[in-house]
Amino acid sequence: MTEIGEACLQRAQQILADLDEANTLAGDASNTVDGTLHVLCPRAFAAHQLAHHLSRFHKLHPLVRLEIATPGPVSAASDNHDVSILSIGGQPLQGDFVVRPLAGSSFILCATPDYLPQKRFPEYRGI
Repeated sequence: MTEIGEACLQRAQQILADLDEANTLAGDASNTVDGTLHVLCPRAFAAHQLAHHLSRFHKLHPLVRLEIATPGPVSAASDNHDVSILSIGGQPLQGDFVVRPLAGSSFILCATPDYLPQKRFPEYRGI
């Protein structure tokens, strides 16, 4: 190999090594999740569903800072939050966003037989 050929080969090898290093750095950066995640959700969901998963989430993504807003019932997605968890109760949703069911809940109404017809449910006649 000529002297020029040898110099060209060394330079090409260095360029390839630099490209490999750049790809490795880019790959490492894309696998690291960091920043602030703004979440809007109902208080009850935060307390009964979300809270159970926060420790695991933090272990998986230690550089992510969560800001959770819990104003009460949430019926519409918010442009000010990255994630909005809604209380929809079967209502049709409108807007341009991705919807995924996260959890379901059921309620049991408990009261004495005398309370329901007198206070809130006059149509209640007992079971």
